[in-house]
Amino acid sequence: MIKLLSRQRRVDTIESLSDVQVEQKKKETLRMRRCIITLSCIIAVTSCSVLPRTLYGLYININNNINNDIIRITNNLLLLNPLIDPFVYIFRIKELRRRLKCKCYSTDVVVMSTVVNTHDPTGSRTTIPTQQKNGTRPPPKSTDETEL
Repeated sequence: MIKLLSRQRRVDTIESLSDVQVEQKKKETLRMRRCIITLSCIIAVTSCSVLPRTLYGLYININNNINNDIIRITNNLLLLNPLIDPFVYIFRIKELRRRLKCKCYSTDVVVMSTVVNTHDPTGSRTTIPTQQKNGTRPPPKSTDETEL
């Protein structure tokens, strides 16, 4: 992570870069900054969930004093890590947020297809597929179609 930060801070001379290269560098720097923040959040959540259990395990080895309530709490903290990580990714990664919004706000529309047989005046039969949304009734058959 330190290597990434030092590479980010490295300053190139602006005179030797074109405008396109400067924009690419800015985008790269911004993307790197976002990745570092996301990684820092994941490391913080992981350390907050794993560190208490580890420290209490070391304490038990030294003092042999076991408290079941503390063990239960630290075990629950261990379970929180995989539950919180997806939310960190959702809030930090724009593409995941966009896809989640699309999934939440889209309606499930199932298109059902029905086939209506019709007769044209020349006597040949044609088949016209019609589509409808889920939950709607099919169009009523006209008496003209059934009589022919």
